Amino acid sequence: MRKQAHRRFADEQLGPGAWNNPGAAPRALLVGPDAGLGDRARAIVALGSLSDCLVLLADTPVEELRVAALDAACAALDRRPPAADSAASAR
Repeated sequence: MRKQAHRRFADEQLGPGAWNNPGAAPRALLVGPDAGLGDRARAIVALGSLSDCLVLLADTPVEELRVAALDAACAALDRRPPAADSAASAR
């Protein structure tokens, strides 16, 4: 029942068939369902960078990793969040 509600929501928000393409929903939430190729590619890089950081930097303290990984993902999207550390604020 819950899966059907999620599928219906995805279809309403992102267009029919979005549920069947697992990467489409997160990308569309980041850059919109009608984004061009460049924006879609940046969204893929942003999402991939988050998971890569979790795996490759697993020995990093969680709070430090969260700030650095989100900063990298936002940079891939060409958007900057408010900096939470001095390294990011120096930009």
